[in-house]
Amino acid sequence: MELKNIGLISAEVEYMRLLYYKVDNLINDSQRNREIFMYRYGVLDNIAHSFGECGKKFGISRARAQQIVYQVCAKMHQIEHDKGIQIFIEPKSP
Repeated sequence: MELKNIGLISAEVEYMRLLYYKVDNLINDSQRNREIFMYRYGVLDNIAHSFGECGKKFGISRARAQQIVYQVCAKMHQIEHDKGIQIFIEPKSP
């Protein structure tokens, strides 16, 4: 998949690239589940989509799209906990 520069400032583009890398490489899940997650949160095009829109695009129900996104989030949090990798959490202030 290719990330597109759609007029975002460079810091936002860099953040989206980092998020894409982490989702794509750290989550040992099916390619389809990663795509559903990235589509939901607009990782590739900076446009977040509803669970209903995800379901229509991928030919699944809204509830199944929600399940998949929650499962990927849970895996990301488990990886963060297990390996000490901060994925979505801002660094804590001292």
